[in-house]
Amino acid sequence: KLYEEVAAVQKDNPYLYYARLSLAENAAAVGRRKQALEGFSGIASGSGPSAVRAEAAVKAASLAAELGDKQRALKLFTEAFESSESGDWKPMAFLGAIRLNFELGAYKKVVEMSEKSPEGIPNDERAEILLLAGDSFRQLGNARAARALYDRLLLQFPNAPSSQDARFHRLL
Repeated sequence: KLYEEVAAVQKDNPYLYYARLSLAENAAAVGRRKQALEGFSGIASGSGPSAVRAEAAVKAASLAAELGDKQRALKLFTEAFESSESGDWKPMAFLGAIRLNFELGAYKKVVEMSEKSPEGIPNDERAEILLLAGDSFRQLGNARAARALYDRLLLQFPNAPSSQDARFHRLL
């Protein structure tokens, strides 16, 4: 209720977007995912602080993917990733976009994206990106490039969870 009161003050309100973000987070926490999705989407497309917009875009994209609207999710992840103002949310937006592109069968896009990974992605996720790129090459019929990526994954990240899959996919 207090967040709603703060969000209702439109003029000269430095807490407006933070209150709206908290309202969307609270809606998601109690299972009102559609309401949360619309709240996050509204913030992402608004004119608030760039850090808040980036966070809202990533959270909206995650919810859209959960709700089965993968195209909307991909659009939101891509916008957040391509924005120069995404800051700390850029790696998460990138991971969401590359995963969804793979799920949607956009294998060429996955390969292109894997070559432009942003800074700040943890090693386990870097390993997953290599696995997705290798799997994409395999789906595109380029077994040699796929094997090279699987080998690179196994050398650079031998203990990553993706390495187990890479060992099997390498055999394929």
